[in-house]
Amino acid sequence: MNTQPTDPAERRQASLRWRVTESAILLTLREGAGVLIGLVGVVALTRMIGPGNFGLYAAAAAVYSYLYILGQWGLPVFLVRREGEVPDMVLHQAFTLAGSLGVLGLIGGWLLAPGIDAWARIPGFTSVGRMILLTLPGALVMQVPRAVLARRLEFKAVARAEVAGQIGFYLAALPLAALGAGVWAAVAGWWAQSAVAWPILYLAAGYRPRLTWDRELVQEMLRDGLSYTAATWAWQARTLVNPLLVGRYVGVAGVGYVDLAVRFVDNLGFVKTAASRVAVAALAQVQQDRARLRTAIGEGARLQVLALGTLLAGFGLAAPWLIPLVFGEEWLPVLVVYPFIALGALANGLFNMEVTALYVLRQNAKVLAFHLVHVGLFAGTVVLGLRSLGLVGYGWGEVAAVLSYPLLHTMIARRIGAPILGVASLWAVAFACAVLIHPLGWWMALPLVGVALWPRTWREVRRLILPLWHASAG
Repeated sequence: MNTQPTDPAERRQASLRWRVTESAILLTLREGAGVLIGLVGVVALTRMIGPGNFGLYAAAAAVYSYLYILGQWGLPVFLVRREGEVPDMVLHQAFTLAGSLGVLGLIGGWLLAPGIDAWARIPGFTSVGRMILLTLPGALVMQVPRAVLARRLEFKAVARAEVAGQIGFYLAALPLAALGAGVWAAVAGWWAQSAVAWPILYLAAGYRPRLTWDRELVQEMLRDGLSYTAATWAWQARTLVNPLLVGRYVGVAGVGYVDLAVRFVDNLGFVKTAASRVAVAALAQVQQDRARLRTAIGEGARLQVLALGTLLAGFGLAAPWLIPLVFGEEWLPVLVVYPFIALGALANGLFNMEVTALYVLRQNAKVLAFHLVHVGLFAGTVVLGLRSLGLVGYGWGEVAAVLSYPLLHTMIARRIGAPILGVASLWAVAFACAVLIHPLGWWMALPLVGVALWPRTWREVRRLILPLWHASAG
């Protein structure tokens, strides 16, 4: 019996659903592989170079990351959500503009490095930061082949390039670290990662760049990307809090502790990362259907909270024994901030599909307002906390920032109606309590036990997981 849709529109929708699901699975597997590679590599690297050198590298990488986000200027989103086929002329102009922005970012970062060095009180930042910044123009022009692949939902090639680059990083960094190169081992790994990943992406996309300049097209790109970029700039200011504030008030080792805790959370959140990267392309396909958009947001929130909460809570339980065993006793201060960072990640997992939906709907001003409130709560609380409480003050900044999410939910509800987040919210609260078992005691596991015994939980789990299982098996 033929169960395939016969209506052309239904066939297109089924094909889109399959491609999105397949892309999500591929990126999730890539992120999972990245977690394994990253955990093994970072264990070896941090033990060899120590908190101080790792903190110096993390500070330089954080400033680079902010300039990288600044330099994107929304070009990836401009290319991905552009309707119809994208002419080569548009791709060439995006390439040229991205390279120009990269050179400007490199010059600006080069000049600012000594000032950051003095403010953050991180000796050696200028030389390390400048060496990392030299890769900025090349990284920004890579937006074009990435966007080409994203439009095709060909994330397998992206995954291949990123895994290969990650392997290249540790193949270069670890031998040098063993020889006593310190922070420069990590810098060498950074360069190796770029050298490996970039050619793979260009070959996979089949894109051959060419320099060009069309004034009207440049103006369109800059105008379209301005509101998106402003919102992204505000959000990514979070990345500067660790090097500029933790470095100044706690010291370079504190930067290393916070960065390692953030890496744990980011690596364990690989499902959220994969879903977020597919979401722009996927939600753009249903942006005109408000009911389907609300459904996609709600299902995405449940799936992300379930996967993210399980991993974060599990690691939180094992961390008091795992960190000293694997990383060494000198890394125990990571336990001070990990639970708070995990709480912030859970809240973000619950609501980040709403941010993506607002971007797709071109409500960039609303996203900017939310980001400003979020980062203001975060950075302001961190400053007060670091001065009075030390390293744990960074964690209280994460908690304060959670208070910004009701504003985001109100914004999306006014635009398309409120997504149903009841079950996902209950799960998030239960997982958040479990994350706090180490600082507060085992009684914090009781809400998670209750949720695990709730029949609705298992019905939702089956409903979410079975389609992914069938898609991967097919």
